[in-house]
Amino acid sequence: MVKELDPFGDEKTLIFCASDRHADMVKRILDRLYKKMYGDEYNEAAVKKITGQSDKVGQLIRQYKNERYPNIAITVDLLTTGIDVPKISHLVFFRRVRSRILYEQMLGRATRRCDDIGKTVFKIYDPVDIYATLQEVSSMKPLIKDPNVTIEQLVQELTDPASHNAPGNKPDTSHAHDVLDALSQRVMRILRKAQTKAANKPELQKKLTELESLWGVAPDKLHQHLHQLGPEQASEFIKTNKNLLNQLDQVKNLLGSEYYPVISEHEDELKEREQSYGNHAKPADYLESFNDFIKHQINQSAALAVVVNKPKDLSREQLREIRLLLDQHGYTPKLRDQKSLQR
Repeated sequence: MVKELDPFGDEKTLIFCASDRHADMVKRILDRLYKKMYGDEYNEAAVKKITGQSDKVGQLIRQYKNERYPNIAITVDLLTTGIDVPKISHLVFFRRVRSRILYEQMLGRATRRCDDIGKTVFKIYDPVDIYATLQEVSSMKPLIKDPNVTIEQLVQELTDPASHNAPGNKPDTSHAHDVLDALSQRVMRILRKAQTKAANKPELQKKLTELESLWGVAPDKLHQHLHQLGPEQASEFIKTNKNLLNQLDQVKNLLGSEYYPVISEHEDELKEREQSYGNHAKPADYLESFNDFIKHQINQSAALAVVVNKPKDLSREQLREIRLLLDQHGYTPKLRDQKSLQR
């Protein structure tokens, strides 16, 4: 999750935990992982616990709403309702709720529009599977039913006469209405974010100005324009602007990706294939090295001595000490082995 959530970014995150103690644990783990990732650049003020047990709750909420930090807020029930922070773009569910109404209130924290950061969507991180559990009864549905459908497919469907004759999801509408809704959302995501980022990207600003001249409408308003035209006229608009897809691709390339920047366009080529065991020539060398490590460290580490001599007496604190010791010497256990050791 720390790879997805930027503690320095403009988009804010709200994490729902099961209890105040649980929130403390999540705060502690996030601080540790962010320190590991960013080193001295990380500011612990970026992540704050905001629950009924927090000191100066009102001040923390105002800071979360109006200031850069905290960027990530960890709560239990306090922030599920009655708070309006438009920059919330990420919701993390580390707890389940049974109430559909409460669940929708929690989702509602991220539905506020925020043009200041070019917000067009919000993301749900759901390790407890609450979304799938309440999806059938929830009245809040995503505008785009299938995110895997490409813009190219939507354009093709909208310009296909068959789409205008097939029934839609709502009464007195055609399938083309549904396609236009999805296409408008996709276009909005690209062009509204581009408009926000253009101030710091001269080439992107130049491209948007050029497109406004070609389309006769401001790029960040194109989605509204298509929606107002309706399926038939929107289809004609796309046919007239035959390069629309290429133009959107050009904008996306100039916009770039915050997560996966393009480093090279060259073709991949297989150079070499070999079996590797890290710093060791073969598995036996690794085992021999680990055996020597245990012999030399057993008198230096009380926790390691417990594992070797009295494993049933091993405490959680000693387990954490051993993990750190192994990691420092290049013997990081696999996740499966960690789980077995915990059991």
